[in-house]
Amino acid sequence: MTDDDIGVALLDALTRANPVPTDELGGRRDLPSAHALFAEITAQRPRRVRRRTVIVAVALVVLALAALLGAFALVHHDEPTVVGSVECAPTAKYPIMHGSVAPSGGDPIAACAALWHDGTFGTGGPSNGLDACVLPGGAVGVFPGEYGSVCPGLGLPPAQSSPSVDKLERFENDTSEAVRENCVGYDDAHAIVEGELAKYGYAGWTIELRPGAVPYSAENPCSSMYFEPDSRAAFIVPTTPAYPGQPVPTAAG
Repeated sequence: MTDDDIGVALLDALTRANPVPTDELGGRRDLPSAHALFAEITAQRPRRVRRRTVIVAVALVVLALAALLGAFALVHHDEPTVVGSVECAPTAKYPIMHGSVAPSGGDPIAACAALWHDGTFGTGGPSNGLDACVLPGGAVGVFPGEYGSVCPGLGLPPAQSSPSVDKLERFENDTSEAVRENCVGYDDAHAIVEGELAKYGYAGWTIELRPGAVPYSAENPCSSMYFEPDSRAAFIVPTTPAYPGQPVPTAAG
């Protein structure tokens, strides 16, 4: 049925429902005003109520979904998405230049610490520990520097992790910094690690010289740390002084 057919049907229905008999109208329907009113009424297209109702309903649903998405964006705009990869930086600068990508794991800082201790980023490891941030692409970037201090300076959000991972990262950073802050030999380094393990409430860890590490010598009189949390192992690694002129033990090892 077309719109015109609908209009004719409505007009017939109105005519049949007219409470005033047509024989009482006399010549009123021939008046110019009556013709003008009739022309105005019939010129208007009948409204499609059903279609308009559907359109309004759809529009309301779209607006509701938009409001819901907007609210979600407002609530979660400061929670970056982490995609799982880890990028290790040799300096506390972003963008990362000449960095290395480490496999993702439960502890991104430990993953990047291995690159410092195997010589990829030099020798000895970072003197002030490592900090983990979320990069714009979603990867975790690990930078040298005190834990919790590097990300704000680079304008990057800190990598979110569980309390247990945060605790482990603090332990590793505090222990590494304490060992590296003063050039100490194996025995003193061992005592420092024991103290940090007790302070953080970790039990069942082993402390030993890292297998394959260079021996203590005049060139490598100091100590640094390497951790394998999954096996609860803390390895002491002989290394060079942290800076030229750093006091060294009289009898290294």
